[in-house]
Parts: sequence; C-alpha cells; structure tokens
Amino acid sequence: MLGFLLGIFTLGLVVVVPTGSVGVKTRLGSIIGTLPQGIHLKAPIGIESVTNLSTRVQKIDVKAEAASKDLQTVNTDIVINYHLDGSKAATIYQQVGDMNNVEEKIITPAVNEVVKAATAKLTAEEILTKRPELKTTVDNLLTERLKSYNVLVDDISIVNVDFSKEFNAAIESKQVAEQEAKK
Repeated sequence: MLGFLLGIFTLGLVVVVPTGSVGVKTRLGSIIGTLPQGIHLKAPIGIESVTNLSTRVQKIDVKAEAASKDLQTVNTDIVINYHLDGSKAATIYQQVGDMNNVEEKIITPAVNEVVKAATAKLTAEEILTKRPELKTTVDNLLTERLKSYNVLVDDISIVNVDFSKEFNAAIESKQVAEQEAKK
C-alpha cells in the first residue's frame, strides 16, 4: 500500500493546494478549472498542471514619483495590502498570469498612475498638511482601478513623502529665516 501511494506522488498524480490558495488547473495549456485548498488528483506530469494563486492578504511596496500642483517633484513610498478574488482565479491566471505578473504588470503601474493623478491636484504644502486626504484619494482610485482585474485592495499606507533636495533646502532656508526674524 505504501509503495502504491509513493508511486502516485512520484508520478505527479496528486497535487496539494495549500491553505489560503486556489489552484488553477490546466490541461495541455488550456484552463480547465480551479481547485480549492486540499489534496487533488490530476493527470501525469506534462498533461495537467496546477498553478497556485494565493488568496491571502499580500503586501507590496511601490516607490512612485510624481509632480505636485506647483510642479515640485514628489517621491512617495506606498505600501499596498491586497488579495485576489479567489472566485475569479481562472480569469486572473488567464488574463494576467501568476502572482509576480499581478504585481509587476497590474499593481505597480496602477499605483504609479494613481499617485501621479492624486498628487497633481495638491501643492507641495497640501501634500504634507492634507496627507489623510491624499491617502483616501489614492486608496479610492486604486481600489476602483484594480477591481477590474479582480485584485481587491484591503488598505494602502503612504509611508514616506519626500521632495527634491533643492525644494527641501529652500524649505529649510525659509524656516531659518523665519526663526532669525523672530529673534
């Protein structure tokens, strides 16, 4: 009996879809369905294969460069927590591919575009003073944009906002001048 089970695993007749994943099953390159988590039988290696797509919350860090309303360069570090719609795993795999493709071809460009659109509406000063509003705008735009790819945004965080060295130096000079004037 043990030899039989070992033979089944060795021939690739069994596939395990881990917890928090959906398996996309293909036969000779064509998608034939999805598999829930657990142990499943499949045709031997080369005929059928299973690609697992995680439906757990994923994290991606994206660095985005944009311009403010007053044409200052704004560098932001954005962290996105997202997950894939498991019921649409076959569609995601067919249209986009694996998890790396989802992040590289869909999420990163979308974040860059959304950040550019959101920061272009605010001056450099407003980006700093109205940061919660900027976060909400980016979150809403990104959620709407990624929904069409069956990528669900759980939350975004703007972890860093930075401006050009010249602009930072100008702000510092202004602050020093104001301090001197008060003396």
